[in-house]
Amino acid sequence: MDINNDNLFATIESQIKLGLEIISKFNEVLKSSNPYTRQRRVDYSQGLVRRDSGIFVSLKNVEHRILFESYEIHALEVSVQLTVEILKNVESSLVQFSLRTLLEISFEKIRIIFSSELTKKHKEKYKAIMLLADYGFMSNHSTTFYNLYKEFRNEFDTKQIKILDELNIAVAKQSPRQYLIKKVRMLVNDIQDDLLKLLPPITFIKMDKLDALNSSLSHILHGNFTLILSLFIPKRAQSNLLRIYTIVYISIINILISIRSKVSGKREIAKIDELVDTYKLISAYTAMHWKEFE
Repeated sequence: MDINNDNLFATIESQIKLGLEIISKFNEVLKSSNPYTRQRRVDYSQGLVRRDSGIFVSLKNVEHRILFESYEIHALEVSVQLTVEILKNVESSLVQFSLRTLLEISFEKIRIIFSSELTKKHKEKYKAIMLLADYGFMSNHSTTFYNLYKEFRNEFDTKQIKILDELNIAVAKQSPRQYLIKKVRMLVNDIQDDLLKLLPPITFIKMDKLDALNSSLSHILHGNFTLILSLFIPKRAQSNLLRIYTIVYISIINILISIRSKVSGKREIAKIDELVDTYKLISAYTAMHWKEFE
């Protein structure tokens, strides 16, 4: 592959789009096997869900399972749609405010839910706490929260249950629960961090580079004036583009690596391996020439 400064961004974008095709195709397979994505809108509108057996049940009774069972599908779908929008607006400085989201979905959520090292119980507990943390602070979702918590309460330890019980009471009473936001978010982070520690290390990118990218995006999101102003300096345009393409590229490569063991078909696996190998070539080139974009 002939890589140079003039075609670097176009080459990276073409590789990203190839990756998106594989991810989208894999997600269609997930959708085809998910009972909740095969429902008729007319049934949903009547508050009904059709089981595979043909029996209809009340939507209220299974609503908490819908997003839970479709969590992997939505994670991939959001990643694809977010990436597409970033590429459409890649020259906009404001795009950089969405990069942290893509990075976290890829390197945290997707690594966990598609991991071959974690057990089904690990993944169910993770999806449960992520959804409980959302439903617990949303209006008109008390029944969904209650049913989900009732089903997965025993998956949490005593300390975690104490916090979630407190949230459960607040949800049931429809009382203010803003004071619990910090506690619940810390609980989410603790569970997520514990699961990430059980995963094998990331090898396709150096962790210090990933940490540096994460840090810069964190500073941008939290109002670092110097970094934010640098996004709008014309002479930094190429440097900013390189950062955008780099973050999107590594996010997509990480998703491909995460789903590789779940993809069926030697041809699709070979495509993923080829994209990862090409990434290594492009990464080696940018490591040597990144200063030329400053």
